[in-house]
Amino acid sequence: MRRETLIVTWKLVTKKGYGRTPESYCTYIVENEKKKHRLKTFLGTHLFKLLNTTYVSRGGVASDEIQMDGIYRGDDLLFVCNFRKTK
Repeated sequence: MRRETLIVTWKLVTKKGYGRTPESYCTYIVENEKKKHRLKTFLGTHLFKLLNTTYVSRGGVASDEIQMDGIYRGDDLLFVCNFRKTK
């Protein structure tokens, strides 16, 4: 198992009640120089709160960025942990 730092480059927050959405969730893309993953988190988690309140920009326009550690076994992403906002 190995740990790699990933950066959130895109996010989309979908609120409960919009269309047929049963609960609020956030879809986001994390990537580093080698890999890119599309993940989802739900309302009530620390990561959802962090993503909901932070502006994310791929081009470096935003002053803050969200980083997290991805835990891999081989080439498979098992989970992400240690979410943090950096300047």
